Amino acid sequence: LSNPLSKSIKPSLLNSTSFTSPLQSSLQSQTPTSSTENRHKTNFLKALSLFHGQRYEKALKQFHSLYKHISKTGTSMHVLSLEGGLGLLCCRFIGHCYFHLKNFPKALEHYQRARLIAKALNRLEDEYRIDFHLLLLELRRMTGFLLAKNNFQLRTDWEQQVNDVNQMGSELASSEVVEIGDPERPSSAAGTSRHEGNDTLDEHKFLVQLKSFASTYLEKYWWDNVWDRSLLGKISLVVGMTICAVMSP
Repeated sequence: LSNPLSKSIKPSLLNSTSFTSPLQSSLQSQTPTSSTENRHKTNFLKALSLFHGQRYEKALKQFHSLYKHISKTGTSMHVLSLEGGLGLLCCRFIGHCYFHLKNFPKALEHYQRARLIAKALNRLEDEYRIDFHLLLLELRRMTGFLLAKNNFQLRTDWEQQVNDVNQMGSELASSEVVEIGDPERPSSAAGTSRHEGNDTLDEHKFLVQLKSFASTYLEKYWWDNVWDRSLLGKISLVVGMTICAVMSP
């Protein structure tokens, strides 16, 4: 695996010039309305300067200190405030600092925490809203890379992955059976379709059902519980969904 922080594929969110959120722009251009916000802005920019100067240990302490203060005020998840966005930015850069310091479990922990805050921010339309989709793509990329490195023990193993695959097969096999050949049938009747007395599959409806199941599986077990399933199983599901998407009309 290539290091995702290498110059050739450096994630945009690590570089404030290539990935600048609305909040980060406001930190650099607007005058805060309170002394607290002014102090937070100053401390954040100090930590950001240390990070881009590759002084990761000092930057880590600065980001940690700011995030700890935000958490004490009870506003780290209050995304209608400047502090809500700062909580996300601090978590994201704490993760990057830990990555550069090769503390991969801690990096993963803070990437996951940043994702939770980003999900909350995405539900709101205020002036400090973060670009949710770009940020989540980068955080997922970093999370996947860390899991693939095997620098720490995952809770699941091959046997668990086999059980997951068997469970998926059982759920597909027990799906609703519908007749094929009727283009007017609603898509809500998705299932493993058969002619009465005939074992021929309706490929289109089967693929629709498989994609729906895989999407639900990913949302339930991957994004929200990244520790609870093996990496190989997750990769298999993504590959399967991609094949389904290509094969579908």
